[in-house]
Amino acid sequence: MKTVNAVKYFAGTALAVAISSAAVAEPTRGFSFEHGTIAEKGAVSVELADGVNGFGAGVRAGMEKFEVVVNSGQVGSGTGTDAIVKFGLPNLDGLSELKHGWAVFGGVSMYDDEETVAGTKVGDKYFNFSAGIAFTAEVDALSFTLTPTLIVDDAIDETYLTFGAGAYFDLGETSFGSFKPGAEVIVSTLSGMDTILNLGVRWGINERVNVDLVPVQIGNRDTLSLPGQIRLNAAF
Repeated sequence: MKTVNAVKYFAGTALAVAISSAAVAEPTRGFSFEHGTIAEKGAVSVELADGVNGFGAGVRAGMEKFEVVVNSGQVGSGTGTDAIVKFGLPNLDGLSELKHGWAVFGGVSMYDDEETVAGTKVGDKYFNFSAGIAFTAEVDALSFTLTPTLIVDDAIDETYLTFGAGAYFDLGETSFGSFKPGAEVIVSTLSGMDTILNLGVRWGINERVNVDLVPVQIGNRDTLSLPGQIRLNAAF
């Protein structure tokens, strides 16, 4: 009898885990900037990125009414070690008929390399700061995001604005997973920074795993690669 109860217990636990896993959504960001949504409380995912822009790893965690994003690479220049806190805001009354979300966020990135050569410190030292707002709206299978951000970039001693705009089309579920092609444009007031265009697709392999493939990036470094720059988000 105890054995049967144990089997029922573990079976029930496995079913609960499966149900909760099915509720995991895609990450609350585009290919390169934040969306106006936040992860559900308790939702945790890890991210890995690789491509012509290098390798990176990060974590996203949903809390009560806010989300913590670690190592997003969105807080100015430097090593990419950073943290962002994103707070979800109530829907706008004037847009009650439009499915939308918006959030404010702030981030910091601090680095201090104590390396010295002949008694002179040569290592980098900086404290970057960012603050912004993200707005996302959905109309049927189309979604749009606008994300203006102020960046105080101590690593290069500059303060500037970036404006991210993205459009995405949800192709729905297929036998190979879900696919959402998208285009993103990033404009910066930083002198010498080109406007960037990213063309890619988000491949939802299953309820837990999303992979962004960005084969085309125009601006700064014009690149065409296959399968493209890759960013993996795996929830657990």
